[in-house]
Amino acid sequence: FISMASDWYANQHQTLPAVFTDPSLQTLTDWQDASFRKALYSNYQLGASGGSDKVNYALSGGYTKEAGIINRTGLERYNFHLNVNANVSKRLKAGANILALYSVRQDQPLGGPNNQSDIAGILGEALALPPIVPVYQSNGDYLVIPRDSALVKVFNTQIYNPVNKIDANNEFTKSVRLLGSAFLEYEVIKGLKLRSTLNIGANSERYEQYVAPFVSFRSNDAGNISTPNLSAIRASRFWTSAGSGRF
Repeated sequence: FISMASDWYANQHQTLPAVFTDPSLQTLTDWQDASFRKALYSNYQLGASGGSDKVNYALSGGYTKEAGIINRTGLERYNFHLNVNANVSKRLKAGANILALYSVRQDQPLGGPNNQSDIAGILGEALALPPIVPVYQSNGDYLVIPRDSALVKVFNTQIYNPVNKIDANNEFTKSVRLLGSAFLEYEVIKGLKLRSTLNIGANSERYEQYVAPFVSFRSNDAGNISTPNLSAIRASRFWTSAGSGRF
C-alpha cells in the first residue's frame, strides 16, 4: 500500500505525506479482520413421543444460535412442535398440530458505497480504508479520518470507521409465529367419513434500533467515546402482526 501511494505521489510530482514515511505514524490494521469474525453455529433439538391405543402424541423443541460473520450480527431461534391424535370413540377421531417459533435477529446495515455518509456502508468501508491507520486513537476514541486534522488531508474524507458504526448500532428484529390445525373425523357408516378441519396462523414482528451517541458519520454527527453527540442518537421501534384462519 505504501509503495503504491509513493508511486502515485511521485507520478503527480507531489511530496509524499509523513504518514507514508514515518513508521511512528503508522499502525498496521486489517480492517476486514476488525469488522468480520469466524461465525459459530449451534443447534439443539429434543423430542419425545408416546401414547396408547386411544391417544398418541409427539412433541419436540429446539434452539438454534447462528452468529453472523459481521461483528454483532446473528440469529437466535426457538421452536416448539406438538402433534396429538386421539380415538375419542369407535367412530370419532380428533387431532391437533401446533407449531410455535420465536426468533431474534441482530443486523447491521451493510449496504451502501464505501463513502456512505450514514450508518450504512460498513462493508465498503472495511474494504476501502487504508491499512496503516488504527481502529482506535491513543485515548481510546475511534479513529475517524474525517475528524483527524492530519489524515483528512491525505485520505478520502468520506470514509468513516466501520467498527465505530458496528459498535454503535443496535438493531434487532423479534418475531413470533404460530401455526395450528385441528380436525374431527366421524365415520357415519363403513366407508363413509365426515371430516372437519380448522387451520389457523398468526405472526407478529417487532423491529428495534438504537444508535449510540459515540457514532461518527456525516459532518453534523461527530460523536466519539470521549465526546458523545446526543444529536446523533437514533431510536426507532415498530410492530407488524397478521393472522389467518380457515375452516
